[in-house]
Amino acid sequence: MLIVMRLDASREEIERVKAKVKSLGYLPHEIPGVQRVAIGITGNPGKVDPEHFLNMTGVVDAIPVSKPYKLVSRDVKARKHGCPLSRWFPEIRGNRRGRAGNSRWALFS
Repeated sequence: MLIVMRLDASREEIERVKAKVKSLGYLPHEIPGVQRVAIGITGNPGKVDPEHFLNMTGVVDAIPVSKPYKLVSRDVKARKHGCPLSRWFPEIRGNRRGRAGNSRWALFS
């Protein structure tokens, strides 16, 4: 889940939300942005009820994340039939189907 704070949320309001996350047994991760602060939640085995946070002062929205994300997603890993992007990029620098010598390559965007 991603909790989005108001533009003018105070440090106290942010800490209160983080304390609520911890009280539920999850880990809060503060994500400072240019205009807002968001708080990501990890450690939850399933869905988290957004109502836990929507009535708290300083919270704009609580957005459920439907797909688990990793640093490198399974969507970009090479598959049995080669790189999943090979149908759009069949050849790069003379190498075909995601092969660069004896190693694989991946394109991140």
